[in-house]
Amino acid sequence: MIIVLSKKREKNEKVFNDFLRRAFYIKLPKDKFIISKDHPGNGGMYKVYLWKKTKLFVSWRHEKDRAKIFRYEDDAIWLKKCFNGSSTWEVEKIK
Repeated sequence: MIIVLSKKREKNEKVFNDFLRRAFYIKLPKDKFIISKDHPGNGGMYKVYLWKKTKLFVSWRHEKDRAKIFRYEDDAIWLKKCFNGSSTWEVEKIK
């Protein structure tokens, strides 16, 4: 029984190590995404950008360069779906 378990463990370790080796060489996508929304202010509407997120709330900033960057568009869309009232949020692609 012990011999069978050790062979199985060795096989699993080999598969896992191969997976890690392949994952190490995967390149991240060059596209970056941010989330923005229109916010009413003194002079009308202006854009604010998602800066920080937690399970319960998100914080917004006026500066685009301080916005939270998402590497995958799906992550930004998923976050947008997690919050009520996010139908006005926009996922923007940046360079």
